[in-house]
Amino acid sequence: GERREFGMLADKEFWIVASGFMAAMHIGKLPPIVPILRADLELDGLSGFFTVFGTSFGHDFGLLLGRYTAKIGLKRCVLLGLLLLAGASFIGCFVDRFSALFSLRVIEGFGFS
Repeated sequence: GERREFGMLADKEFWIVASGFMAAMHIGKLPPIVPILRADLELDGLSGFFTVFGTSFGHDFGLLLGRYTAKIGLKRCVLLGLLLLAGASFIGCFVDRFSALFSLRVIEGFGFS
């Protein structure tokens, strides 16, 4: 069939790749900076564990709520997840407290799920 061109921003394939890119940015960004966070925020040795625990909690909670995907709609769930990922990651750039970073990591985990 004939393919209609609407430009890059309207192209479904572009948004699929962009979604994968956004989700992939969530994976693996924390472990390399845990030593820096410990030094800058004066955290103890368990800080990395708690941050990973927060991410896991977000993932598990997101999986529990995943059963409502049919009610909300798959497209809306994907968009909500990407917004949570992007928003929490962006806000995390400006945070200087461990409690805020931990909370944002939970939100990112929820969005990733």
